[in-house]
This record gives sequence, C-alpha cells and structure tokens, in this order.
Amino acid sequence: MERVARQVQMVLAEVLILGLKDPRYSPVTVTHVRVSPDLRQADVRFMPLGQVGDAQELCKVLNAASGYLSRQVGKRIRMKFTPRFRFHVDTQGEEAMHMQTLLSSIRESLGEE
Repeated sequence: MERVARQVQMVLAEVLILGLKDPRYSPVTVTHVRVSPDLRQADVRFMPLGQVGDAQELCKVLNAASGYLSRQVGKRIRMKFTPRFRFHVDTQGEEAMHMQTLLSSIRESLGEE
C-alpha cells in the first residue's frame, strides 16, 4: 500500500502542477497520501504554495475536483482500481512553527539562548 501511495502522490502532484479550470484553485504541494487497504479511497494531505488564501476553501475546490483528479491519475497509473481522493489541509508545518515559537519564548524567559 505504501508503494501505491508514493506512486499516487507523485502522479497526483504532476496532475496538480497542470492546474484546474476552477478559478479558485491555487498551486499546492502534496505532502502525504494514505491509501485504504482496498485501494478505493485515498486521503491526500496538501499545503498551499505561494500566496496562501483560505486553505479550507482550497480544500473544498480540490474535493469538488476529486473525480476529475482520480480519472487523470488513473490514466497515468495502471491499477485495478483508481482511488477516490479526499483532500485535507496539512497543518503539521504550522504546528511545528508554533511549537518552535513556544520553545523559543520559554528559553528567553529562562534566560537561555
């Protein structure tokens, strides 16, 4: 499943580079793909690139285009089933930055550098 997930991630990223016709779409980077054991569903985590608008709105755009994206990936990967995508905003980067900020403020309050 992990090999399939990596391949789906690479191909989906290529398809998303070409963009969508929806004017609300802005470029994203696919950070993680997890495929269900039956290979029919895939949870896709992404982060917006460049000018970050409303990430939740972008998530809605991608979920609305999931059928199209699934067909495009299916044309490029030979599989018995092409997974249906569910997109989620990846917040791990933001959480890591927040944690780093908290740790820095604790160090400063303790007088360490």
